[in-house]
Amino acid sequence: MTDGKALATLGSNLKRIRGERNWTLEDLAEASGVSTGMLSQVERGGSNPSFKTLYRLANALGVPLGYFFLGVDRPDRVVRKSERMTLGRPPGVGVGKPRGRLVYQLLSPDLSGALELLWIEYGPGASTAKTPFVHQGEECGVVIKGRLEVHIGEETWLLEAEDSAYIQSATPHWFRNPDAKPAVMVWAVTPPSF
Repeated sequence: MTDGKALATLGSNLKRIRGERNWTLEDLAEASGVSTGMLSQVERGGSNPSFKTLYRLANALGVPLGYFFLGVDRPDRVVRKSERMTLGRPPGVGVGKPRGRLVYQLLSPDLSGALELLWIEYGPGASTAKTPFVHQGEECGVVIKGRLEVHIGEETWLLEAEDSAYIQSATPHWFRNPDAKPAVMVWAVTPPSF
């Protein structure tokens, strides 16, 4: 699929989801902080929105970000390391100290399926404590290298390499690398929520 067709699909899905809520462009602009002009361009397939814009729209509409890409044909079943899509950080996460460096890469071909599989790298001290995740669905992940604190509600666990955790995603949860060495994990989320 060409980029033009992908943008057209994104635009029509955004318009459909907005219509299902009986929202005007002005309603969505107010809820998301994205201008009506930008929304109009995206819905017409005439603009390639940033990850931050898509994230704001998904949050305002209460849908996983992947819903915007439903119907985008992606025949690839294999994702080579060199071809992984690097996703932007969730807003407010991993910028500056003491939160540290975070890298999110998509291991699944895209966000249009029922499952999102991520390769995540937490630099020394990286933390998502300031913006806990809360969304529908469930997730499970395994630490490949290093250690990771997993905070779910009021509970905290320290995962070592090869330990895993399961989370009902509606419970606020966040992560922190407590060490001076990087931590690497593979994380699955359903439905896609990034």
